[in-house]
Amino acid sequence: MTTKIPDPSLKRLCNIYQILGSALEEGQRSISSAEIGKKLGASAYIVRKDISHLPEGKGVEDSGKLGLGYDAEKLKHHIAGALGLENPAKVCIVGLGKLGGAIIGYERLSPSGFEIAAGFDSNVNKLEMLKSRVELFPSHEIEDVVRAKGIEYAIITVPAGSAPEVLEQLVRGGVKGILNYSPVILPQDRDGVFILNIDIINDLRFMISHITASKGEKE
Repeated sequence: MTTKIPDPSLKRLCNIYQILGSALEEGQRSISSAEIGKKLGASAYIVRKDISHLPEGKGVEDSGKLGLGYDAEKLKHHIAGALGLENPAKVCIVGLGKLGGAIIGYERLSPSGFEIAAGFDSNVNKLEMLKSRVELFPSHEIEDVVRAKGIEYAIITVPAGSAPEVLEQLVRGGVKGILNYSPVILPQDRDGVFILNIDIINDLRFMISHITASKGEKE
């Protein structure tokens, strides 16, 4: 991409990508911006504006004119190419407790383009007991295994006290992005590594605050 897509548009484009995939699975070949917007909870104008952030793609613009709707397959392929979603992404899971164990066994990840290439935990006994088709390793091998397997993305589900050390190991191993589910805020950019902090408690706080603020605006 030659220009940076604003984060709100980027998030909606990822949702549009998923909507298009569902439409294709149901046999729908064409979809309008109004249909997409209804599923997103956004206007058709916003959908078209988000799509306009993408570089020009053959057949994508024309198919969206004159009320004909977008060619769902072409648009999905175009979004994938623009957002770097075409090739399977190698991911590792660090922390194989209840959450990490559930993620590593999540069946939708592979069909969605994510290859879980390794799992890590500091408890060796857990590694021996956990049944998984994914290769499992002790946490002290994170740096070497990540580098050797060419893993670019990681999901952290370790306790708060372990997260900073795990972050350092992953950065040294060469990952590009991290989803952080541990109960501690990690810096959003660490030596060029993009970090997305996901915390159900803070997300609940944000939801409540948003509803409260919206209610105040209406009164």
